This record gives sequence, C-alpha cells and structure tokens, in this order.
Amino acid sequence: MATILVSGCASYKPAANTQTLYERISKAITTELSTGSDHIRMQVFPILDDKLAKTNVGVTPSASGMLSVFVRVENGAENPVKVDLANSFLLINGEKYPSLAAESAVERAQRGDAVPVAGMTVLFGLIGGIATGSVIATGNRTIEEHYQEKSFKPTLINTKSCGSGLVFFEFSKEKTGGRNFTCTIPVLNLATNEVTILEVSFNEGELRKLEE
Repeated sequence: MATILVSGCASYKPAANTQTLYERISKAITTELSTGSDHIRMQVFPILDDKLAKTNVGVTPSASGMLSVFVRVENGAENPVKVDLANSFLLINGEKYPSLAAESAVERAQRGDAVPVAGMTVLFGLIGGIATGSVIATGNRTIEEHYQEKSFKPTLINTKSCGSGLVFFEFSKEKTGGRNFTCTIPVLNLATNEVTILEVSFNEGELRKLEE
C-alpha cells in the first residue's frame, strides 16, 4: 500500500483530556441543556457549530453526517446505573437518528472533512488506485485514539459518581437553522432493573446564537 502525506491549515485542536474538552464545550455553549429524574442528572452539549466542531472533533456535522454531543451523567441514586448508549438516539424534527460506536464515528470523520492541526499529518492509503482516508495523526496519536479516549465513559456509574464524554449520532447533512432536537439516553438501575429515560430538547437556531 502506498502512502501520501498531506499537511494543511491548523484547525483541529484536540483537548488533552475529557475534562478539558468539557470545560471548552460548556464555556462555548452557555445555555443549560439538562434534565433529571430519579436522582440522575444529565447535561448535553451538542456540537452543532462548524467552527466549534472542527476545533474539538476535527469534522463538521454536515460534512460527516455525524453529530458529536458531549454528555455528562451524574448518578445521585443509591444504586449503580448503566448508561445505555447503544439504544440512545436523537430525534430531529421527529425523525430518529441512532447513536454510533466510536469506531463508526472515526470512519465518518475520515470520510468527511476532518482537518489537521499544526504539525499534524493526514495519511491516505492507495488501495487499487483509489485514495481513501485511513489515518489522521496528531503528533504520535491518531484521531481514533482521540475519539476512543474522549468517548463517553464509564457507562457503569457507581452511586455519587459521574460519567462523561462524547456520544456520536447519525445526522442529516442538510444545512438548516431551525430544526428541533431531542437527545434521548436510557439509564438502567442495576439493582431494580428499572429504566429511566433522560431527554433534553433544544432548537438548532437558538443554540447556534448562543455558540456565536
């Protein structure tokens, strides 16, 4: 397999860790997008703005067909809970978009407009004469490592603890400014097997104003 090295404009600036990413995103999105039920609280920070997305996840929602949402779940209940990411989804104007595993998110980023940071190299593999994005490396690390590191964890949250990180969802590539969103994440109480459905709704146009 041949390799082509491509360098580009600095734009993607991955946070050093999940806490730093949380601080960045929560500072940019100042509105309170949260909900709570049965002593479980959830905050969501949807990264809809193109500039914010490129800086923090390296790719825009419209180009990748993927929306990255920073999610923080605090367990104030007496029992441990499990965040069910596999059955989480977005409703966009009533249409359902499922969550994506980190591996699928990496593939979408590579097919989209993932951009390099300063000193970052994009590697393309030539297979059968066709160039396909294979690795996006930031220094000695790949975008896959960044996504894996900053994806939501732990999904098993003990009492008086929290989990946080990126949750990736399929997303419409149409660019509009007035869509209504509902982010839905089920949480299972491991002692009682009861499921709490956490939902946060927001309007795209209002959120973009707050990000500007």
